[in-house]
Amino acid sequence: MTVAYVFLALLGTNLGCTQTGIAAYFSPGDNHNFCGKLDGSQQSSQRASIESILWAIIKFKVLMPNINGDSTLVIRSKSQPVIEFINNCRAQLNGGHTEDIMYIPSDAMEDAIVAAYEIINSNFNVELEHVHSHAHMVGIEMAHAKATKVASLMQAVYVNSAFVQKDDTCSSGVGVYFGPGDPRIYQGKQPGTPQTAITALLEAVFHAVKQVHKGQTQNKQVSNLVVKLESQEVINYITTAIAQVNNEPDTEMCNFPDEILDSLLKVVKATKKLRL
Repeated sequence: MTVAYVFLALLGTNLGCTQTGIAAYFSPGDNHNFCGKLDGSQQSSQRASIESILWAIIKFKVLMPNINGDSTLVIRSKSQPVIEFINNCRAQLNGGHTEDIMYIPSDAMEDAIVAAYEIINSNFNVELEHVHSHAHMVGIEMAHAKATKVASLMQAVYVNSAFVQKDDTCSSGVGVYFGPGDPRIYQGKQPGTPQTAITALLEAVFHAVKQVHKGQTQNKQVSNLVVKLESQEVINYITTAIAQVNNEPDTEMCNFPDEILDSLLKVVKATKKLRL
């Protein structure tokens, strides 16, 4: 029998958003140990608990592909509602009897169903055990510490721009905000031509990334950067360009507008310098 302890850490920031770290801990130096950030815009304790359980299963499955069906992975978590919900999903998928369970928000349901599928399709037994919130176990404390470290190293930043066209003249300003009193806050003008609303936002993102990189050179640790902006179009341009440059699979080729190419290239090059 192998035992894994899972935990999460949700940290609020001075920008009003939540950063979530998740972790699965098996034993000291074990290759199955995992810690990382919770992806997606919906940051909740339920989703984080489910994702930490899911990663414990995946790590065990990937690193021990030849394990036999008599082996058992026991996952211990402090989240009773999540354990009950996943077990209920397992029962439904297997056509078995289900019990009344505590409420789980809709944003966590998809993750729970995925976890249930992983358990059903595993070539080993998986048991979910609840440990009381007041229980002090080395495994739980280690998982908590790892999740907290990941969450504390995340960095959120807001960017925006102002684009003004008067007669035949265009000008734009850009702003980058990390939090009150943060020395990396930036404001300035967009250089060069052409100047459009899109190139102004790209310039703002560039300076956000540049300021984080500058902080890294001064030993200000950041493991994950989240840049928040209002334009989904600009977000799509940046994520697609980075994916194409990195030759990521299943990436649709995109022909970017000529007027944004220089600004977009600056952002892509800047992101490659980050130690994230």
